[in-house]
Amino acid sequence: MYGTLPVCFTVETEIIKQPIGDGGRKHFYKFTDPGQWGKNKKNMNYTAIYPEKRTFEKYDGSHYALYLNEQVAEYTPMANMEREAEQVAPISGFSYTGSQEDGSTLIKAEQATYADFVSGLIRLRYSNDAVEAINSNMILALQSPKNVRASEFIAEHEEYQTYRAECKVMVSALFEVIQ
Repeated sequence: MYGTLPVCFTVETEIIKQPIGDGGRKHFYKFTDPGQWGKNKKNMNYTAIYPEKRTFEKYDGSHYALYLNEQVAEYTPMANMEREAEQVAPISGFSYTGSQEDGSTLIKAEQATYADFVSGLIRLRYSNDAVEAINSNMILALQSPKNVRASEFIAEHEEYQTYRAECKVMVSALFEVIQ
């Protein structure tokens, strides 16, 4: 089932009903901005609406799909392409926005633990080498506050710590839902 939904920014968003789960018994609605389909597809985000809350699921042996940025959502899909004026019942559910087409965010994690999920989210933005450099630069800034780049190193460290705290909040919210 296909249709379009006008959004506030005078951009039309493509809506694609896609099956999920075993045998396609459930569906989600994927929203993508066609303007984002340029050269930078790897940084593109997708939003999907599900009829039930989602948290995370095992993707493969070393990855999990996390459903982040949850919003309560309602969408009224078109009945079909030929009869666009006919509406079907509204669908209430939850929307999730992430880097995967199903609205999830794929992270590297061996186990479904708080620590592995926080680390996996952090690694989406910062490699181990980057974190080591940021921490080393912060130590340098603390030891030599008159260093020309000390304020730059401190700002970089604060940015990293802010992102780290955001990751902890997002992962805590996932585990609160399943308790």
